[in-house]
Amino acid sequence: NRRKSSLRYSSANRCESYVSERVLLFFNVSRYLILEGDVLYAYENINASNLIWKISLSHCGISRGTSNCDIVLTPKTEKQHILQIPSELFARWWNALHSSSSVRLENYYELGPILGEGAYSQVRYGRDKISKQVVAVKIMHKKSKSVKQQKLNECLYVLQQREVELMRSFEHENIVKVIDVFEGMKRVYIVMEFVAGGSLFEFLTNRQNQHLEQHVVHIIRQILSAVHYLHEKGVVHRDLKLENIMCTSKAWPTDVKVADFGLAGLLTDDEDSVMTSLVGTPYYMAPELLRGDKYDESVDMWALGVIVFSLLTGAFPFKGKNPAQILKSIESCDSVRLPESVLSSISAESESLVRSLLQKDPKKRLSASAALNHPWLTQDPSKLQRSISRDLKPDLLQIASLLSGYETNGSFGEFSPQTKFKATVQSLIAIHRMRDLVVLERKRKLRRLFFSAMAANKLVTIQKHQ
Repeated sequence: NRRKSSLRYSSANRCESYVSERVLLFFNVSRYLILEGDVLYAYENINASNLIWKISLSHCGISRGTSNCDIVLTPKTEKQHILQIPSELFARWWNALHSSSSVRLENYYELGPILGEGAYSQVRYGRDKISKQVVAVKIMHKKSKSVKQQKLNECLYVLQQREVELMRSFEHENIVKVIDVFEGMKRVYIVMEFVAGGSLFEFLTNRQNQHLEQHVVHIIRQILSAVHYLHEKGVVHRDLKLENIMCTSKAWPTDVKVADFGLAGLLTDDEDSVMTSLVGTPYYMAPELLRGDKYDESVDMWALGVIVFSLLTGAFPFKGKNPAQILKSIESCDSVRLPESVLSSISAESESLVRSLLQKDPKKRLSASAALNHPWLTQDPSKLQRSISRDLKPDLLQIASLLSGYETNGSFGEFSPQTKFKATVQSLIAIHRMRDLVVLERKRKLRRLFFSAMAANKLVTIQKHQ
């Protein structure tokens, strides 16, 4: 189990203990209940290793049962739960449940303008009504607005819950901190620390940004420190990119924090369902992801290699006239080199790090701990005073927008460039998987023919003996 950080307001009524739940007319089972914010969790035992059910107390009916110590919970969309509370704890549970059912984001925070928006969520500016602290509030819709399939909604909910659970378990200076979590009937709200400098992608597109080599080393070390922390905890981010690295300042030098864990996965998760799933932003995907192969935390190191290359050159390492060519360039990558014009103005060791991260073979890629000890990142900062004045070039800005989801077409009946690119990715992976299936089917057919021939030969031999 992962230790969760305490929340500011939403866990004020936290309560936990063993209770009994009536599951049949005369049959009770033991449950270990944990009340956090407006969500009630029922576990099999105190270890909280097996979650039986959980419900949001928002819009949930709370009433007394037929016995003196019974509490009846009646959610709008789920089955009723009849809980038998120990008499000495009844008053505490009764008050905590009622208080938690009225916990609302708007009671503690006021929302401001939208800072960013995605397919299933948006991030808004917020302010603590009591302390006046500026915060960022991520609002995640529990159901897709555009697609009504039940399976998509279930997957979306699982990803949201995973993001909340993971972010609450992180305590690192280079990872965005969770302050509060509220869950309603239609939305989940994650209140996070506000990082004023915006994303690293936005930071690099500022034409006035000229920086020293040591500034880049400082950023890379901080990202690596966060990634190493995640990998040590058995977590793979799976969507590292310039847009998910937040800057604390709008000018050099700046500190950075890793954000957006909506696609993060656990190395201990089911191997077939998690560590083979297609996730992430296509341009930052490692070759094994594009091939549909199984993968591990080394996919984060590949993405970091793309980020380092971009910070040093103002460009992306893979070229192509269209999405299909770019994908082919990524998949066929054998060796990545920094341009001579770049190497002439920065340390030669920088290329060694880039090449060690952008290795086609995942087993040859540097781990986070090894990368932190790379000579380029451990040398004296006074030796890294050379200036880097490269911003993302205009033509590559367009590619970055295309591949990272910044452009959309408003007209009906047309696919956006992002949609077309994702379709190309899916097609490429489908081709690889189809090829593998054909090979597998051929092997199976040959095996069947072999055993059929063996069986027929055995039958002939038996008949001859008879």
